[in-house]
Amino acid sequence: MQNPANVFFGQTVYVMVEVVETPPAPQATATPVPPSTATVPPQGTTTAPPQPTSPPQPTSPPAPLPDPLFGQTFGFYAIQGQATIPDVPLTVTFGNLGGTGGLSGFDGCNSFGGTYNLTASSESQGALTISIDAGTTVACEQAVTDQAQVFQAALAQTTAYVYPPKSLLLSLLDQTGTELLSGQLQ
Repeated sequence: MQNPANVFFGQTVYVMVEVVETPPAPQATATPVPPSTATVPPQGTTTAPPQPTSPPQPTSPPAPLPDPLFGQTFGFYAIQGQATIPDVPLTVTFGNLGGTGGLSGFDGCNSFGGTYNLTASSESQGALTISIDAGTTVACEQAVTDQAQVFQAALAQTTAYVYPPKSLLLSLLDQTGTELLSGQLQ
């Protein structure tokens, strides 16, 4: 949510819908006709032999959904629902290493790189894992260093994302669906 001064507040709200495949309907079975009641066509008429049915044609799997995060930079303003330190940017740019799934970021103190693997399950959500590589090692104030460690740990715990089409907001979730990081498109 956002107030008239464009300041975000409250917890990000989202809905996750799980579609479950319904079991196939029972198929009708033919009832055998006893030989004594079988009908014989009148003389002089012919019946066409039964036509073979063609086997079902295989369907191709649906095309994978595109990566909605590719080429986007997000600034994160909350970690596990707690506001970040003002004027200490936390950013991640997805897909910046020649389309290899690479990412780069800034944790408020140091720059880092890494990789991500995204599998979109719909236009607005899917699975997401992030691996962080070593980065720069600049010394910072203790509060900034502590926040940087929590930020990178939250990135490493990410298993899903929610990023609705035409939205500016990104939520990174853990395996229980708890929001780890709240971000905004930069």
